[in-house]
Amino acid sequence: MRSHRMHNLSSFQRDLLITVAGMGPISGTEIKDHIEERWGEEVNHSRLYPNLEDLAMMNLIRINKNTGGRHNHYSVMPMGERNITSYREWESNHLDEEEDAEREENDEIE
Repeated sequence: MRSHRMHNLSSFQRDLLITVAGMGPISGTEIKDHIEERWGEEVNHSRLYPNLEDLAMMNLIRINKNTGGRHNHYSVMPMGERNITSYREWESNHLDEEEDAEREENDEIE
């Protein structure tokens, strides 16, 4: 199976994955509300649900079909958790490198 990395995802898909990981199991409506609050703009169903389906097809999230109720719920899968952890490590290392370079520049100026 091909490994899916966070850098292969759109920023919207990354935010969806992180929302599901941090708040799941969570309904599509709750995801939509959270993303709209985060982005400050409306998210339509035709954008939300196909992207959630894509994440599920990549084995990053699981769709828990609710046969008796109205809403499906979404939860993160182990591969999704590993991708988030890897991305956070890369991000942290990258930011640390930027801070070190900035500190060096400031030392040279003084």
